[in-house]
Amino acid sequence: MVIPIDIPNECNPGDDLLYGKNLEPGCRFIKQKDAIEFPQYNYDRFNAKPYRYVYGSAIQNDKGSTVGVVRVDTKNRETIVWSKDNEEQICAEPVFIGAPDGVAEGDGKCLVFHNVPIT
Repeated sequence: MVIPIDIPNECNPGDDLLYGKNLEPGCRFIKQKDAIEFPQYNYDRFNAKPYRYVYGSAIQNDKGSTVGVVRVDTKNRETIVWSKDNEEQICAEPVFIGAPDGVAEGDGKCLVFHNVPIT
């Protein structure tokens, strides 16, 4: 994995920050508009195995604020976002708990604390 340290100010979402570098063929680092923090998956059943779903706190605006929780389908490249209730909430790290009798990878619950300032 290659992660660029110096990111130019003029780069845009979709730009490959490793383009033209002398690296292995196919090595890319694409700047994204949106991001997630604290990625989680069904660790108990899929650790060190291919997995399809990733859950995380979503960062999707210019302020860098967490707007909710996202589930990313890595196979179909689709996302589902659960939005927070108000601007004061901060989404903490999600924890995925697989259903004991679950069959599919997504069988279980994703728990997320939403921190709210005391007023």
